[in-house]
Amino acid sequence: MKDLQSCGEVDLQLVVSGSHLSTQHGSTYKFIENDGFSITKKVDMLLAGETDSSTAKSVAIAILGYTEALGAIQADRVIVLGDRYEAFAMAQAAFLMKVPVVHLHGGEVTEGANDERMRHAITKLSDVHFTSTERHRQRVIQLGETPASVFNVGAPGLEHIHRSSLPGRSELSNTFKFNFQNPYIVISFHPVTNSDDSGAGELRALLDACGKLKEVNFVVSMSNADADHSIINELLQQFADAHDVKTLLQSSFGHFNFLAVLQNAELVLGNSSSGIIEAPSLNTISVDVGIRQQGRERAKSVLALGSDLDAIDEVIDRAMKMVPCESYFDNPYDKGGSSALIIEHLLAYQTGRVKRFHDVPMECVP
Repeated sequence: MKDLQSCGEVDLQLVVSGSHLSTQHGSTYKFIENDGFSITKKVDMLLAGETDSSTAKSVAIAILGYTEALGAIQADRVIVLGDRYEAFAMAQAAFLMKVPVVHLHGGEVTEGANDERMRHAITKLSDVHFTSTERHRQRVIQLGETPASVFNVGAPGLEHIHRSSLPGRSELSNTFKFNFQNPYIVISFHPVTNSDDSGAGELRALLDACGKLKEVNFVVSMSNADADHSIINELLQQFADAHDVKTLLQSSFGHFNFLAVLQNAELVLGNSSSGIIEAPSLNTISVDVGIRQQGRERAKSVLALGSDLDAIDEVIDRAMKMVPCESYFDNPYDKGGSSALIIEHLLAYQTGRVKRFHDVPMECVP
């Protein structure tokens, strides 16, 4: 976004919605403004409640709000990232208004979340694709997208790590009034939207294991805005209350602070994509708990604990004893220079009204 903002050929405009506008989730639109961006349109879309029904209704409200925003902005392109229902709603609105959609992070697999299907649906609504690995590029092509429209550029979020100076332990301690000098573990856990209990059983097993660890503190990030997030947040709050002296619980750290928190951690635990995409580039070991991120490509530094929750103590112990080496942190998402590649292809690629389906050769079809 900063590179687009400074590009003379582009007029960057921002539509901000979802949990960015929620006080419960930290009103993080303020971070966007503090980073020097002007918000063109705010679209309120989150309904009270956290059921599947309220999520579906939020998507409907979002499509209406995005449609009005796009009508006012008269955009030539819409860029969406990822797999969440907010991005899914924007892709639908833009497609129906004949605004070409540019999609980042398509082709990825997260079998334990509804996001999996929404990501692939966004791919089919999109005109240009910027994937985070070559395997993901091949998956987008497998979905019928023209190879010339699909570019492997790496994960652009990782550029913060290479292009910025992150806060140190002392600065984090001053900002959050918590002792970051002592060893600590990061816990980041979100609802498992493809699970009957939204992942509460997985989280209980994780927190029970953490409760046995005596020599470390805990830095805990609260859940995102998915359905049943209050169930997850209640369990996290109970853990923080039971370990209040040694636990910091935050609704939002802000992007740079959170990267610094990951960088200085002994270990990252949970089911957030940050443990898979960001942690390896920060040379931090992580344990991916449960099925939410199942199927994601990952570095050797990410230990996968699927549905075998009985092994959680053993896996955490193994992760804590790992001696980091360079080969562990060979991050498949970290290509470098992602923003420059995105802008180069974005300016050069010409979209058309007709999007032809690219057939995979029949010999490749089982």
